[in-house]
Amino acid sequence: MAIPDLRRLGAAMCVLGSALTSLAQALPAAILEVDPENHVQDKANFNDASKLDSVPSQTTTAYRPATPETWSLAVSHGLRLYKSGKYIEAEQSFREALRQAEAAGVQDVRFAAILANLGAALSSQAKYEAAESTLRRALLIFDEAGASETQGALACIDGLGHTLSQQAKYAEAEALLDKGLRSAEKTIGEHVITASILSSRGLLYRDQGRHQKALESFRQALRIHEAVLGSGSREAAVTLGNVASALAAQSKHGEAVPLFRQAISILEGVAEADPADMASLLMSLGNACLNIGRLDEAEAHMERAAKVRRSAVQPDHRGIVNDLNALGLLYRARGRYRDAEQAFRGAAEKAEHIYGPEHPALARILGNLGDLLLAAGQPGDAEPVLWRALTLRKLWSSADAPALGAAQAQLASAYIQQKRFAEAEPLIRRALFIQERSLGAQHLEVAARLNEMALIHAVSGRYREAEKLAHRAIAIAEKQLGSDHPEVVDFIANLGGIYQREGRYALSEPLIHRALSIEERSLGPDHPRVALLLRGLALLRISQEEYKSAEPFLRRALLIQEGALTPAHPVCAETRSLLTHVLRKTNRKAEAGRLERNAKALAADSR
Repeated sequence: MAIPDLRRLGAAMCVLGSALTSLAQALPAAILEVDPENHVQDKANFNDASKLDSVPSQTTTAYRPATPETWSLAVSHGLRLYKSGKYIEAEQSFREALRQAEAAGVQDVRFAAILANLGAALSSQAKYEAAESTLRRALLIFDEAGASETQGALACIDGLGHTLSQQAKYAEAEALLDKGLRSAEKTIGEHVITASILSSRGLLYRDQGRHQKALESFRQALRIHEAVLGSGSREAAVTLGNVASALAAQSKHGEAVPLFRQAISILEGVAEADPADMASLLMSLGNACLNIGRLDEAEAHMERAAKVRRSAVQPDHRGIVNDLNALGLLYRARGRYRDAEQAFRGAAEKAEHIYGPEHPALARILGNLGDLLLAAGQPGDAEPVLWRALTLRKLWSSADAPALGAAQAQLASAYIQQKRFAEAEPLIRRALFIQERSLGAQHLEVAARLNEMALIHAVSGRYREAEKLAHRAIAIAEKQLGSDHPEVVDFIANLGGIYQREGRYALSEPLIHRALSIEERSLGPDHPRVALLLRGLALLRISQEEYKSAEPFLRRALLIQEGALTPAHPVCAETRSLLTHVLRKTNRKAEAGRLERNAKALAADSR
């Protein structure tokens, strides 16, 4: 299964219960972005000196100067350090090589090659501004020497293009990489440098959400690597992982999984393979398994990946950021919200330290954290997090970028939970406009926005319009996923909620039961999403004054929520309040009083 969009289900339950309670109830969006948001990988570079890493980073090409001078020893030592992931030490070695070269009066392309290596080490530490100035200086020397189309210059163009991309200078990066690719195809043809530039361009497209173009670039790079280096090379393994990641980004997880497995198998056969390469492929495989519902398998791959990476890199390595983010998604899917929050906050803290406070990578993590807080029934806490994520998206995304639409929809979900529907509606309309134009009318994200608009219409009493939008959203989801797919639950429950508001209970209850059956089968009986649907069924019974039949639904929901959250959590308190109401309606005032006193004690302890 794909990870279900918990935000949509929460919206549906908001409709379902709003006639009786002011509960704010929602669960987080799936994937983020998805990108949802943790794919592979760094490009495979021609000299095998780069590192493979998870989104959002890659490593700049390091160029080896073939010179007999004594300072070349420092370069060789730096390259060995670089290959082992010791970027700080590599930077020091390259700086020492520069010092020795300058002392010897060397200012030609050999000097530029050392600068290119230094730029690679700086970029690998996410010191992008310093890397950019260093690589620009190197490229200027190549140009002035009339060597702008040599292998060294092309490698430098590749590295500078990546460094610009990592600073979200996408237009300049794309123009530079296109220029470098034309020169490479003209002068060296099917060469590993050409493949490296293609991979860099693929990663640039991926970061912009242009996943089909990314896939085409990665496939071109893979063909060259297999032809030049062989299908069993490290470069082929890494590039195959990038192909798989581009498929996963288009929700083609079933196609991606076997390719990730194949890439891992290739890498296992590479002598002295870099552990960080393996960690990134394992994490990406785990993420793909997560998206098709193989949660146990996903957890095994992801935890192994995190362990491998921790043993191979320094504590502030950017790969650890992506590992924490991916584990947060896994824990969220498994209903382990406390673990997920810890993982997302750790990822955000490390990302801000490594990339700075305004990097696009931080927007992805904040979006995941905000959605998790919505899942935990904390829209007030989620709102500033999602505002910040949207602000970052506006900094780096074009006005019609799908990621910007997704960020607007996330913030709208926080408003919906707080019943601030007038503030949510323009955000959802804008997100729908962006995503329908950029992704197509039959995309699942478009269905999600239609679902949210249906909710807005329903709470405003515009039931006919709400039903029409909800049916259209279900049609898209069932066409894309099938009628029993877990992600269809969100749309089914929303329509059930609309019918509940209209008092059409005979139509509402079968839909909620259908949604519950799918969730129990796919997620297990103790997942918080199951609890949310159980509470929805209880609200349906309460609205028909069937209090006794509502009670078992509420008791089971409360048991699940206390296990996933904490007994004092606001979501648990809301379910406990409903249960108290049911007890009073069934003349069990003493039991209701005990439950109320327990609730007050829990609230006091949590202050």
